[in-house]
Amino acid sequence: MKEIRIKQSVGKQIKLLLLAIIMVALSIAAAIIIGSSSDYIKGNEARKILHTAVMIISALFFGVALIFLLFRIIRPKDVLIINENGFTDRSAISSVGFVPWASVEQIYISSVMNQSFISVEIHDADNFKSLSPRHKRIFRKANSSLGFPAINITLNSAKEGYEDVLSLLQKYLDAYRSK
Repeated sequence: MKEIRIKQSVGKQIKLLLLAIIMVALSIAAAIIIGSSSDYIKGNEARKILHTAVMIISALFFGVALIFLLFRIIRPKDVLIINENGFTDRSAISSVGFVPWASVEQIYISSVMNQSFISVEIHDADNFKSLSPRHKRIFRKANSSLGFPAINITLNSAKEGYEDVLSLLQKYLDAYRSK
């Protein structure tokens, strides 16, 4: 079977970029308004400083996201690579990288608060987690404490839909198991 690459959608990235621009602008505007307002929460300077700081942190957060999104528009990446040996997940910061088919128990679509994922249950998840960098282990530990499997693939920035990608993954997994 040939290798399949699930690519990022530039259109979806541009929509996210526009949203990040709006959030940066609103955060900066709110920080300026709160910081310069003389009658904002009268008599409570500490709260005024806290609200201004939150808006500045928000602007910085969305500013970093904006830079990241610009980079992804200029250099789009493969979100998921599927081949006869396994798949490589690059869909999020918590992505696991390469997962061999031999490790896969089950693949299905799950969702949390209107956010869908392709969830992958694997054999010996604890050992698999220990092979990952520390920052990725933290995400997977949080997932498992909430009752989710170690691997959750998001396709928010991909061209393909969840059902189509699930079907591809299942097809490759079935082909591997039939060997």
